[in-house]
Amino acid sequence: MAERIIPPFGGFVVYPDAGGNIFERMFGSGHKPEKNDEPSAMTPLVDIYEDENAVTITTDLPGVRKEDVQVSITDGTLSINAEAHREEHQGGHWIKHERRSGTYVRTLHMSGNVDPGSISANLSEGVLRLTIAKPKSTEFKKIEIDVT
Repeated sequence: MAERIIPPFGGFVVYPDAGGNIFERMFGSGHKPEKNDEPSAMTPLVDIYEDENAVTITTDLPGVRKEDVQVSITDGTLSINAEAHREEHQGGHWIKHERRSGTYVRTLHMSGNVDPGSISANLSEGVLRLTIAKPKSTEFKKIEIDVT
């Protein structure tokens, strides 16, 4: 089982493999990815807002197209998976390549029952906004307790 390390200055939650130097696992080894290296998964940060009608989750997904985003909910766990593709060029070479590409993965555990049909999603200018309608409140019946 992988241990959980949270960087002290915010950012991503990392689930590294066992072994290695703890600082390398938290901040990276300084290894610059080669062309054939697999891109690592990124955990996008979220804002969650609630009002009386809905919960709204907003996350930045820069460089992601609508067709490369998947949102699903299973057993109360909301999953966001997205892919940001690296630009490909023929001929020439990169002088500097700092923008991230790869897979975004985020899971959120939802309290209460969520109707998957109540979720709407909008991706605009690299920002994904999910709106989850709250279930209609159920009528509570007050029960009198007899004391004997």
